[in-house]
Order: sequence, then C-alpha cells, then structure tokens
Amino acid sequence: MAEPTLPGLERRILNWLKPQLKGLNEAGTEFVIGTAPGVVRPDNQDRAVSGTIRFAGRGASIDFAALCDGMGGMVDGGRCAEVAMSAFVASLADFSRDRPPAAALHDATSHANHRVFDEFRGRGGCTLSAIVIHEDHGFVCNVGDSRIYVLTEESGGLRQITRDDTVRGQLDALGVRPVDSVPDHERLVQFVGMGPDLQPQSARLHFGRPGRLVLLSDGAYRPALPVLDALARNSPTPRIFADRLLRLADWLGGRDNATVLCRDFSATRTLPGIGDSDDALLSLWGPSKQLDVLMPAPFFPRPEFRPLQVGEPRANVSLARDSKGERTSRPKNKRHGRKVSTSKARNPIQVLPIKPVAQLELGAAPESEDDAGFDVPEKPKKE
Repeated sequence: MAEPTLPGLERRILNWLKPQLKGLNEAGTEFVIGTAPGVVRPDNQDRAVSGTIRFAGRGASIDFAALCDGMGGMVDGGRCAEVAMSAFVASLADFSRDRPPAAALHDATSHANHRVFDEFRGRGGCTLSAIVIHEDHGFVCNVGDSRIYVLTEESGGLRQITRDDTVRGQLDALGVRPVDSVPDHERLVQFVGMGPDLQPQSARLHFGRPGRLVLLSDGAYRPALPVLDALARNSPTPRIFADRLLRLADWLGGRDNATVLCRDFSATRTLPGIGDSDDALLSLWGPSKQLDVLMPAPFFPRPEFRPLQVGEPRANVSLARDSKGERTSRPKNKRHGRKVSTSKARNPIQVLPIKPVAQLELGAAPESEDDAGFDVPEKPKKE
C-alpha cells in the first residue's frame, strides 16, 4: 500500500517507471503500449502508461493513457519524463475523486508542469499527451509535439486531433505557409516544465461509433501521414498496428525513440466497484509491467500549492531546505566544487501565445445520430 500522501504515491510511481528500453504490452485498459529506443540512440527517454481508476460504490471507472517524451538538448530528458509522468498520474488519481474528468486532467497537467519546473527550473522538460476516458467521452490534453490521432469511418482517414507546439504548428494555426522549411520551425515553443506560461491544448471526444485512438511520440510518426493511415487501416488489431509501426520506425533509420499507445473503440465498458468503502484502486500498465495501488480514503491531504509566478527565475536556482525543513532558494553557482556556467540557458524560443485546440466541454451524449462519432475540433480555416 502506498504512503497516504501525494508525494508518497509519486515516489512509488517514479520508482516503477525506471528506464525501459523496449517492450510491447496489452494493458487492462484495452490500450496496447509499445516502445523502442531506435537504432541510433542508446537510451529511451519516452515514458508511457495506461491506467484505470476504480472507485468504491461507483459503476463507471476512469481509464486514461499518457505519453511523455523527454526533450533532447536539455537537462536529463528521461528524468524529466519520469517526474512529469509520476506527478501527472498521482495527481490525476487524487483529483478524479471530487472533480469532473476535464478539470482533473487539466489540473494534473498543471501539477506535472509545476513538479518538473520545481526540479529543473526550466533547464529540462518533456512533452505530455494524455486522454481521460469516462463512460463514452474522452478528454484530451496535449503539450509539446507528441500527437494524438483518431481513425473512424467518418474521419476520412487517420486524423491528428492535437496541434504540435512548434513554430510550424503555430504558423499552421494562423494559416501561414512558409515558403522554405528551416530547422527552427520544428523547435518547441512550450513544454512540460517551462513554468507558469504553459497553456495546454484541450479537446473533447465522443465515442459514439467504432474507431481507433492512437498516441505517438515524434519518433513513431516520422513516416508520412498516408503511410500511417494505410498502416492503421490495414492492421486488424491495435497490437499488430503497434508492432508494425515500431518495426517501420527502425527500418526507416530509427533515429529517435518511438512509442505508441493504441486502442480500438466499439463500446464503452463498466468495471465493478471495489467494495462499500470510499477506497479507490489505481491500476497502471507500462510496456511490460503492471502496478496496482490501493488508495484509502481520504488518501491525500491537500497540500498547499504555490502557483508559479510569471517572471519567476527558471535557471541557475535550486531548491534547498533549511534546518527546519522549509524550502528555500539559493543561487546554484557551484556543483560538486565545479563552477556552473550561467551564461547560456538552453530554453526553446518563445513565439506566439498558444490557444487551446478546443475548449473542454462536459456535455451530454449527442441528441441525434448525425451528431455521433468523434466530436473533434474543426481544422483551422485559411484566409
């Protein structure tokens, strides 16, 4: 049983998330999770989980899936992805007790951003793509350039429902098509761990008809969209799709870590409760392992949460504790007796403010059959 505190659960999940180079697993949430380091890189900085939260006395469970990709060129991308994922999952389990799924997802994403910023002060970060599924609705949150796709008969093919938080993604949102492609167009403009300016994208899905949901890291979606679409359409099961896509990523050079989460939807499911108490059960699946945590109620004392302030220093500051155990900030001028350069901050460039793909809505199911299917935002119109 986990410690009855939010940090206690975060530590347990963090230890469970230890680096894993390769794996392919069918999770209890009906998601298939696969990851591979590729051919070029010796390590894997992607972290992916699917999970379910079952509450005592409630018929409907909450399923979720999340993917974090550590940022290359910054401090310890793998560690950033682990910190973000553990904070996201632990806080989502906590917030889902008394908040609607959309609010719990948004607040868990904000908590993950706070935790990574608290440790790395903007010098490291990761992406986060996540979906929370409650009954026949899905709630999406996205930060960075990992992607979420859907495939249905009505969608006309595999369709990306998130927007990359890159310079190119922002230009596309404005309807601007640059004549030339330059490397800076692929640079991230926001990431988990950047601090108080983070504005996650959000969208709502309605699973009224059969379809396929796919989450991919950038190493997995390098093949052109027509190739991904053909692969998704001609793979009879999510496991076959994930296995083929990971092999294809290696065949095309394997220059980056590749991770895929895939699930088919034909009908919603309801899991039984776990008793008459107020306990909850958190079950997690990774690419090759599982973790179950019983969360007694009340599981978490609500911590005092200090929101980050705009303009707060992001680099060369570390958090310490004084003799009373209180956190204090101190200049990080030396580490292990060596001077640390403070002249260069390796933050991505900042451009236009991010706007959500679509506002999260907690509406009822479609009133007519014509409204069924995936309720996704329309593509931006070009002027």
